[in-house]
Amino acid sequence: MDTNKLNRIKAKMQEQGMPQMVLSDPVAIFYLTGKWIRPGERLQALYINVNGDEHLVIKQLFPQTEDLGVPIKY
Repeated sequence: MDTNKLNRIKAKMQEQGMPQMVLSDPVAIFYLTGKWIRPGERLQALYINVNGDEHLVIKQLFPQTEDLGVPIKY
């Protein structure tokens, strides 16, 4: 996870009064994680909370073996 990009996003979220956000666009997730995952029509989402709780939700069909810098929930 690119912490500089994540911190900029969190700062903008706080400015807008947005405490949490769910990203489901594979391009946006790639922008933050640096890992291109093509889930097809299946769910892939990155949850971001300004308090520091982030995790990636992805189907077990796409197991991730490398550290993306964010906890993964299958």
